[in-house]
Amino acid sequence: MEGGLAVKTSLDPKLQNIATRALREGLIEFDRRERGWRGAVARLTSLQNWQTQLEKIAMPAGGEAWKLAAVIGLKDNQAELAVIDGKRGTIPWSEIKWARRELANDEFGPAIKKPADVLAVGDVIMVEQVKITRKARNIPPELYTLRQVPAVQGALVALDPHTGRVFCYERRL
Repeated sequence: MEGGLAVKTSLDPKLQNIATRALREGLIEFDRRERGWRGAVARLTSLQNWQTQLEKIAMPAGGEAWKLAAVIGLKDNQAELAVIDGKRGTIPWSEIKWARRELANDEFGPAIKKPADVLAVGDVIMVEQVKITRKARNIPPELYTLRQVPAVQGALVALDPHTGRVFCYERRL
């Protein structure tokens, strides 16, 4: 008990973080492309005291990395948001156009032409700030993307083919 404890693992934390991010992004992209939009998390009774109402809504399991937001307005090219942290923002059309309704038998609803085809004022949705990339460097901080917890599962194991050493392992449910 007094001699100390040594734990040796072949897992590389840097590679593990890369694997986690890659698997998560891959599942989100697959879910968008193959499963479609499953709808809002909840609906506000009114826009009065929207922040208090948002704080009472539980974040769905798996969505902890994102924020809840209320849709407070809809235009032809964007949805206007009130985010749980008190900020205001928008989801541009480019971040909504994937959201065709999921129907039975792995089918999709009709193609959407405007945000109002899938969102309504008062809807509570999960959002994430749009990330700055090499292609899109000048993104204002009030731009968000529509999120939902993927309805698919995945796993990733990275092995050294010569030694069998496990570099990283990630599983998402």
